[in-house]
Amino acid sequence: MSQDQTEYLITYICTVSKACGSTFNDYAEWCYHEAIEHPCRFDIWYCEERPVTKPYICYRGFYTEEEFITHRAKDHGNPDVHSDTHFRGPTLGGYFYCGFCQSSYHTDGVEWWRARSEHLKTHFKVGCTMVDWVEVEMH
Repeated sequence: MSQDQTEYLITYICTVSKACGSTFNDYAEWCYHEAIEHPCRFDIWYCEERPVTKPYICYRGFYTEEEFITHRAKDHGNPDVHSDTHFRGPTLGGYFYCGFCQSSYHTDGVEWWRARSEHLKTHFKVGCTMVDWVEVEMH
């Protein structure tokens, strides 16, 4: 089976919102859906602080910088962080979060969408589904 033929066997699932649940057999249609149906969901401040008293990383997300700074001060006692270093999305740079890896990635700001899509595609190619995706807890 050629690579082009195996591309059609991949199921792409909307990663922006588990509640959406949309699935696609076509890579381009999946990319279009995530960009057009959920465009505002990509500019998010992520907390990746490891609390001293807990063995895991916080991974909470906030839609506004003010909410992020308030969270850092209240929950981590550290309001003096540069919020730009925790910002993910196209507005301030090419950062994206992968719920399969549970990691954030920095890419060239202009090419962030392509890098994100190609990265997620590698997970779908090996059979990952949204059961494997760990969402950032939004507030």
